[in-house]
Amino acid sequence: MEIRPTTDQDLDVFVDTLHAAFGRFPETPTEGGGVWWSALEMDRGLLALTADGRPVGTAGAYAFELTLPGEILVPAAGVTAVGVLPSHRRQGVLSAMMRHQLTELRAEGEFLSVLLASEALIYRRFGYGPATYTQRLTVPRHQAALALPRARGRADTPATGSDTGTIELLRRAECGEILEEVYDRYRRAQPGALSRPHRWWALGAGQPPVASAPRYVAIHRDADGVPDGYASYSTGEPSTLTVDETIAADDAVFTALARFVLGHDLVTQVVFKHFPPEHPLRWQFADFRAGQVSGDTDWLWVRLLDVPRALTARGWFMDGDSSSSTSTTRSWASTAATC
Repeated sequence: MEIRPTTDQDLDVFVDTLHAAFGRFPETPTEGGGVWWSALEMDRGLLALTADGRPVGTAGAYAFELTLPGEILVPAAGVTAVGVLPSHRRQGVLSAMMRHQLTELRAEGEFLSVLLASEALIYRRFGYGPATYTQRLTVPRHQAALALPRARGRADTPATGSDTGTIELLRRAECGEILEEVYDRYRRAQPGALSRPHRWWALGAGQPPVASAPRYVAIHRDADGVPDGYASYSTGEPSTLTVDETIAADDAVFTALARFVLGHDLVTQVVFKHFPPEHPLRWQFADFRAGQVSGDTDWLWVRLLDVPRALTARGWFMDGDSSSSTSTTRSWASTAATC
């Protein structure tokens, strides 16, 4: 078996082999939209070939930035498109590709790699471990009322985190540049967030709202009119409003966007597909039991390729004494990944 790097000329073979590995057929690009593989970086891909030159496995990587505590941005390889034909599984193809990829990444000076794991058991074998988590939150509309915030201090003093912004409703096709800008500002301040290269947005290569699939987008603007958050959503049967993604500069903006989608008419429930487990929204419902959590699962997995560089790259949010038991820092869950 041979494992070789790919070039742009290998794109069709790479895509066909990957889809065959998962028993699927490549979808046809829609008008004005792209397909996720249109943004593949073919100079970072691998093909596994049999002795007679037949492709049987694929692996790829994106060049990302990952945000660490302290708003530190570091390069990270985003592993993607890993697959082996059913006819060649359990024959060492995957192990050979992953070892080859890790060796190449180290040789290129990378010290972190990340991925979304289709199966949890597979990637632990290659040193990856879960670093961030996500949930699905379902809220019946008849229980969706949020409690009124309690007054704090003097009556003429606004409560901490109060929202003074506005929300504008747009279609996805009308606000691509706004979404890209808002997400980029958000991810630079959010530990564990990945960059989304401009070409993804330009090509519509990804899941909504990066993809240009029909969506409504609630854009939140601050008191000066600057966009600082959005919620991308669609409605469907059975009378469900599904939120693809909510990005917000702070909890007050998130709450404002949540209040907007929860107040939508003619739906019986609102589903947040990716809801941060630590977010306080569930405690803001008038009925605490309104939010029904499901799909509590891992999201981003991390592999430390150079442990000292990875750990020392982190920043800190304040000066502190390491001997103090009350020092305040934010932990980076990625350090729990297996090395």
